[in-house]
Amino acid sequence: MTVQGDQGVLRIDPADPSAVELAILTALKDEPGIAGVKIGLLPDPEIVRSVASALAEAAPGTPVAVDPVIRSTSGRTMAGDEVAQAILEHIAPMATLLTPNAYELAALSRSVGVNSKDRAQQAKTILARGVAAVLATGGDNREDPCVDLLFTRSGGDGSPFSHPRSGGKTPRGTGCALSTALAVFLTRGLPLTEAVDRAIEYVVGKIERSVVVGNQRMLFGGGEGQTKAQRPKTKGIGD
Repeated sequence: MTVQGDQGVLRIDPADPSAVELAILTALKDEPGIAGVKIGLLPDPEIVRSVASALAEAAPGTPVAVDPVIRSTSGRTMAGDEVAQAILEHIAPMATLLTPNAYELAALSRSVGVNSKDRAQQAKTILARGVAAVLATGGDNREDPCVDLLFTRSGGDGSPFSHPRSGGKTPRGTGCALSTALAVFLTRGLPLTEAVDRAIEYVVGKIERSVVVGNQRMLFGGGEGQTKAQRPKTKGIGD
């Protein structure tokens, strides 16, 4: 459980790992079952292993999108090197896609002794752990336009997905929304590159509808259904 508000992340209380595993197994085994999985914050290695165990038992072959949350938008550390190592060891081999931002990508590769600042080298380090693909998001690089890079086991320097950067305060939850949308589109059976393109467009649409509440900018609405040509080019994924 996390406590979050205008002041950022105030508290993190990890759930009991056995309860987490039982909850996942129950959801996966009950009718009608689950066709796709999105994984977010995993606060300690024991929970990482519990999630991996449940998925291996009850959801082999199910599309799995992983948002490897290491630090919150407000700057609070959410998980340390032990969690990053556990994700690469236990979650990555069964994942369809990891969606780290620049900080998370560096933290994951650094946790296994790779200190390169090159996104391609960092992504290859993660791919070597068994994940099918890595979408290295570019929101926190502060470049405009924002460029996300999709890396797969086929090699190369990454396929770019470019979109305008958002102006103003960075919205909360863009990384979570992106990985969730990816899980949905992968579950629908879309090819990976199309799923990535559709998910990015969806989140860009949500950012365009974002509103300021208190001192936070919150995502609002959804982007699916509008084409790139219909959308104003003044917003983009911001974290």
